Amino acid sequence: MCVAFLHHIERSTVMNLTLSQTIAPTTAKYNFSPLSRITISDPEPRHYVQKARDANIIILTQVTAGDTPTPLSDAPTEIFSHADIGSLLQSKKIEIEPHFFDCARKQLIAQNADIDCAQDIPPEELEYLDFYKRLVDGVEKLRAQTESSLTDDALRPLISRVYWELVAQQAKPIATPETGGNANKLAKGQGSREGRSLPKLICPSTYRTYRKRLNKFQNDLLAIRDGRKTAATLRLPAIVDATVVEVMSRWVQAYLDRNEPTVPALYKQMLHEFEVLNADRLQNGKDELDVPSISTFRRRINKLRPYDVVLAREGAAAAHRQFKIAARHDTGLAPGDRVLMDNWRTNVGALKLPKHFWAGMPDEWRKKIAKTRLSLCLAIDEASRVILGVRLALNPTADVSIKTLEMTARDKTKIAQAAECASTWHHCLTALSVPTDGGAEFRKEFRAVVRDYGATSEVGPAGKPDVRAVVERAFGTIDGQLMQHFTGRTFKSVASKGDYDWEAATNVTVEVLTRCLVRYIVDVYHNQEHSSLGHETPNDAWIRLSDRYGVLPPPSDDQMRAVFGHRDVRVISNRGIRHLGLHYRSRELAVLRQSVGQQPLNIRVDLSNLGSISVQGLNKRWITVPIEMKDFDGVSAQEWIATAEALRRRYANNAKIRRPILLRALAAIRKDGLASAELAGIGPTLLSSEMVRDHETNLFASFDIEVATERGRALEGLDEDEPDDAAPDDQAPVAPADSADSAETVVKRSSPTGRRRGSGADFLGED
Repeated sequence: MCVAFLHHIERSTVMNLTLSQTIAPTTAKYNFSPLSRITISDPEPRHYVQKARDANIIILTQVTAGDTPTPLSDAPTEIFSHADIGSLLQSKKIEIEPHFFDCARKQLIAQNADIDCAQDIPPEELEYLDFYKRLVDGVEKLRAQTESSLTDDALRPLISRVYWELVAQQAKPIATPETGGNANKLAKGQGSREGRSLPKLICPSTYRTYRKRLNKFQNDLLAIRDGRKTAATLRLPAIVDATVVEVMSRWVQAYLDRNEPTVPALYKQMLHEFEVLNADRLQNGKDELDVPSISTFRRRINKLRPYDVVLAREGAAAAHRQFKIAARHDTGLAPGDRVLMDNWRTNVGALKLPKHFWAGMPDEWRKKIAKTRLSLCLAIDEASRVILGVRLALNPTADVSIKTLEMTARDKTKIAQAAECASTWHHCLTALSVPTDGGAEFRKEFRAVVRDYGATSEVGPAGKPDVRAVVERAFGTIDGQLMQHFTGRTFKSVASKGDYDWEAATNVTVEVLTRCLVRYIVDVYHNQEHSSLGHETPNDAWIRLSDRYGVLPPPSDDQMRAVFGHRDVRVISNRGIRHLGLHYRSRELAVLRQSVGQQPLNIRVDLSNLGSISVQGLNKRWITVPIEMKDFDGVSAQEWIATAEALRRRYANNAKIRRPILLRALAAIRKDGLASAELAGIGPTLLSSEMVRDHETNLFASFDIEVATERGRALEGLDEDEPDDAAPDDQAPVAPADSADSAETVVKRSSPTGRRRGSGADFLGED
């Protein structure tokens, strides 16, 4: 037992020593054919052929750079070890060109000038070549077994036998001689459908030709290729006279002209020059020159470089667009990394009037209504392909671009609901970079807003839309998938439009186009697969990238108001700050008034929500001041202006209107959608700063709302609860909304008001 244990220990030790030993790497042994050219670049390239070799060394002889292995005079024979060759291969200083000095192979390559290698042969032709090569190999095998000769009578049965054996290997139901079929008919397409693809049954003379060429060119498939396929490429030039070539070349170059001369016109001018030359040659006793045909002249022109043709005839910009290769640019990795913005003039006409203006309008009047092509401003997240902002406008302006950028940081679900979308448009964020082109709408004003917004403004090079390929592709998708459903398209060019009268065919209103655009973006574009996303939808890409990288949340309401809000200057009055006939006040504003008095202050107003404004106080610190009416939170400036205009039309002689009447009118405006506040967020009815100031001057100059029911209430008590809107017993009751006569009884006539000097911060009240 002890002896067995010792033997076990000895075997284990030997096995461990064997496994622990490292196997030394072996050096590869190289051998090159006599027809191979070996080029060693160390540092200058030198060409060699192998002269001899053994297990340890390789002897190389240096040769000239020609097509034949001619040794250099007085060139020494160089000896390399196999390790030296391996080091040269590893450092890529040696190049091996097999069959470089094979003259037969070079001849075969020259006969097949239309291809560079066997892989360039069409698949069907390559299948036929392989079939005939196997046919020759099979017949030669049968000839060796039967010791047959190469006569027609001896070869014909052998060829037929091998042919049908190869056909049977294709595993297709075909007609054979045994079943009454005819091979040649099938090969010519006169038999069944399966038989039409069969190679033709060759005759004995063709077999002998194939056999001879395969033996000559070492069984290369190209040896039995039909030479008629490359006959045109090997023919000698038809024009050999130097004078004819010089004249024709000069007129061929004349085709490269910005005036875009035609081939027939240049050929006629060339003929005239040949007539003059031949007349002179006849006078000098010389033979006439052969005039090239117009087909030869056209072929020479067709051989010009396409880039040179477009560059000379259409200009550098056209050549760049047609032949450039789009480079790979930096792309966004996470949502918000890059939010691309651009403008596009839509290819469909639209009517400016909304649909409620068309009721009862005669057809001849409708034809006279102004029609326009709207401009579409788009903001798209490059990483997820989600459209974050879109606006239709009459023309691309800085205000439109700024409003589109503002949409990227807002939840647009209300807009989607107004368009009756099935999906939500909740995508919003703070962009880190905003790449645009160099258009006027993206210059100083827009860049200033982008800087205050906290993003980086990138301006791409002019004339290179591939830098913003994502947004350009989005425009193309919208045009191809959405705009095709509307009549009145202007198409991409005059040639594609033809005699189509887009103005006469236009029948879609801006309101309908806006609604369809929102619904297409939310329900179609965001939910269809994109090849650039690996066939993922933008909504799915947004969820995936947001989970992985996160999304920078949009700025707060106060920050949005400070960046994108309407800018104006106001003075604090007894009732606070007045804007668009509304008053804003707070305790902090009252404290600020004690310090600044009647000094004008900068304010910012969010035109989409009049519930609060921002006021710049001491040390450039912004404070938020709410409106005195709590029910105005979320009311847009467009809704409020439409409500004020409606009240003005009804109570034209009244300067003060009670709050309940105003709220009922505002509710009716929002219900009927006359202001179209949600969809107008992307429509062309953009409320600019100039329009706001115009309404401030004309509409709200003497417009006021009765809110307080107690006289003498000062700013110092703004922290107390607001009094109830219901009138006390000593005031007239509020009339129902559906009674115009009773409503007028609660609207007080305007009367002169006065203020005594030194009255302090008391409100201006009506006597």
